[in-house]
Amino acid sequence: MGLRVYRRTQRGASLVEIMVALVLGLAVLAGAFSSFVSNRAAFRQIEGMARLQETAHVATSLLESDIRQAGGSLCRRNLPLTNVVNSDAWWAQPATGIEGFDEASTDNRAIRSGSADGQAGTDSITVWSANALPRTQVTSVPTNTTDSTSNTFGVDTSARLTAGDLAVICDYNRAAIFQVSSKTAQQITSSVGGSNPGNCSAVLGAKVSTDSLRCSTLNAGTRDAYTFGTGVELGQLSAHHWYIGPKSSSVVGSLNNLALRRMSRINGNSATSEEILENVSDMQITYLVGDASGYPNTGTYVAATDIGDWARVIAVRIVLTIGSTEAIAVDESGNSSAAGIRVPLYVTLRARLPNRAIGQ
Repeated sequence: MGLRVYRRTQRGASLVEIMVALVLGLAVLAGAFSSFVSNRAAFRQIEGMARLQETAHVATSLLESDIRQAGGSLCRRNLPLTNVVNSDAWWAQPATGIEGFDEASTDNRAIRSGSADGQAGTDSITVWSANALPRTQVTSVPTNTTDSTSNTFGVDTSARLTAGDLAVICDYNRAAIFQVSSKTAQQITSSVGGSNPGNCSAVLGAKVSTDSLRCSTLNAGTRDAYTFGTGVELGQLSAHHWYIGPKSSSVVGSLNNLALRRMSRINGNSATSEEILENVSDMQITYLVGDASGYPNTGTYVAATDIGDWARVIAVRIVLTIGSTEAIAVDESGNSSAAGIRVPLYVTLRARLPNRAIGQ
């Protein structure tokens, strides 16, 4: 008998098997892709909300710090003030310490004339302070007379003012605002004349009956000789105007090209606008007014148009709206939309806390 040889025949996968495997693979891939897309969308939402919350935290910190110092004085409040800065621009007129503009006001638009325009329907606020920046003490003083042309104050070496800065000097009887004409290591000089904007007088006295004098009203009949003694305070005047405006670099397709902006006088006779924080799309502001002692007249915050005396404002309520740049939320109709959060902020003006008797 012969030996039989059995050979195993090898066959490939049939078309049916290939189709079944392909369908199963596509089903697994579709599930994985769906899971990826879902997780990515969830991540974008979480990341987007985290960014909004971070933006809210930074925005409130910046605004709160600035507004809290509004109307701040190096000495005491409500001092008679002489202002010899030769400008009627908003940044050179800090008598009220704070001033707000509602969405319909034309004044806040005028402040920003020539700079990044503000967003319609939003409020804005201007704050001035003399104690928000570094200060120094005067170590030697000139004798001020009605015909003097300059004042040179000796200061300690920690003085950080430079030529062109607006400065405030005060004791517990009066205060004066002037532009620093020149600065050396231990001397600050205020001279008549100059530009950007310069000083209209070197006389830093004001009649006690006058709360605030400007160059337009400063004349021989309204100024007195006055000497600030050694040890008095001298510091820089800060002036900021906060508003909502366009981003410095807008992005095509972005759902939010707005930002919280701030105008400041850096130097010279004009102010510049800078973007402080992006994606802030709205700012609504109301104010709490106090009586002569600093206590609130009522518990109601009112709009800027209802303020009769800005020197009586003791607290500010700001509501910021911060929106995402992408559609990471769903609206009531189920459509994708931008996400937004509203952040309320209450700030009490430190310089206008109620007067209290000693021991209370």
